[in-house]
Amino acid sequence: MKMPQLTAELVRSINDREFLELLADHGPLTRGQIARAAQFSRPYALELTERLADRGLVAQHGLLESAQRGRKAALFGLPPDLGLSIGVDIAALDEIRVRRAVLGSPRRSDTSTPILPRVDLVEQIVDAVGLTERDRQFKHLSLVVGLPGSVDAASGDIIFAWGRPDWPAGTAKRLRHRLGCDIAFENEVNLRAVAEHHLGTAQDVDSFLLLSLGTGIGSALQLKGQILRGEHGAAGEIGYLPASTKPVPMRRQQGDIASYQEVAGAVALAAAAGTKHDPTYAWTATLLAKPATAPEWQAVAEQIAVGLLAMVTVVDPQCIILAGEVSKMLGGALIQPLTSVLTKHLPWEVDLRVSRLGDGAVLAGAIHEASRRLRDTAFGIADLQGTSLRGLG
Repeated sequence: MKMPQLTAELVRSINDREFLELLADHGPLTRGQIARAAQFSRPYALELTERLADRGLVAQHGLLESAQRGRKAALFGLPPDLGLSIGVDIAALDEIRVRRAVLGSPRRSDTSTPILPRVDLVEQIVDAVGLTERDRQFKHLSLVVGLPGSVDAASGDIIFAWGRPDWPAGTAKRLRHRLGCDIAFENEVNLRAVAEHHLGTAQDVDSFLLLSLGTGIGSALQLKGQILRGEHGAAGEIGYLPASTKPVPMRRQQGDIASYQEVAGAVALAAAAGTKHDPTYAWTATLLAKPATAPEWQAVAEQIAVGLLAMVTVVDPQCIILAGEVSKMLGGALIQPLTSVLTKHLPWEVDLRVSRLGDGAVLAGAIHEASRRLRDTAFGIADLQGTSLRGLG
């Protein structure tokens, strides 16, 4: 990445952003604590505090007792009414999950609301989010909705949502109008990848492939720290991938080329394990009871590997993360047979990992994205692409 020209204005903007990020993540702090953490000089930390307080971005949060008797240090943090971020997960067909976080506070509040059939889903989301007059007193609001479908990368509107016939054209516009705040929509598997990178098993890598295995199949690809969404917002819809001409349980017509969904969805994997799929995924317990050398493990691994090989040979990620209900149920026992199949076809080693975030991954990714968008808006400073100039103040 080409470094921008270091003007005095750019240096000030970078340091302002780093200062505010520090308060958002760790505040309230004293000026001394800020200076040490950001590697700023104490006079510069004082200057930053005063200048950003004048802009309404910093506020005093009481006093901290000093180790020396009688001495107290002022604590500074973000104003308590600066911003509110809200994450919404409607990936599950039976409930709406909501997480709320005040900018600069570590506290999170979660709620879950059942989805009622034959009731307008937009109105149910509005009710579940439950914006109050107090919420609207925040200077900035940001909301991210995770859904099982595709989102137009340019407009931010929903192209389609799997299993959601109640999301006709204009749904995104309606929701924005009803809630009256900054709203972004994102594919649920992309949000799983965001959560894995910041909280899960992908914290040590910048490029990885996440494969979600369940009744449906999805994937997300992060390259150099950025989620790849594609021209039409449909990158990662790996279920459409032509995968096999062999007869499979979900075959539409013999003679068609089976999709990866038909080959590696839960119904097909259960059949490969010699059982039938049911909503509780009981067949995974049957498979786990068999030794790792059992042919059923080999059959399941081979069907999963079909789509993985296609993706891995194109993008060569640092690691592959297995998520979704099948991966959750089979856990680490899936790693060895799947690695064995993949390495037979690839001339390099494959780093396979299993997600540990479980059902909360989509909501965790949604609140992270909402917080990121909120900070960009609330701090009023252009995206500096991670540039850091610690100690230049």
